[in-house]
Amino acid sequence: MLAPALVLREGSFDFGMDNLFLWAAIPAFALAIKTRSFFGTVALGMGLVAAGRYFLGG
Repeated sequence: MLAPALVLREGSFDFGMDNLFLWAAIPAFALAIKTRSFFGTVALGMGLVAAGRYFLGG
């Protein structure tokens, strides 16, 4: 259910470096597998997106 939201932008596939949500989801997914912590996964994902927007201007 999450994959289309991460890779589809305006009707086309976007696997580029500018797809902030996709790149933030990768470490969050790894944390979810390792810890099985919902709160930690959500916190990491939100933190990575916020940091990416702040530092990269996205």
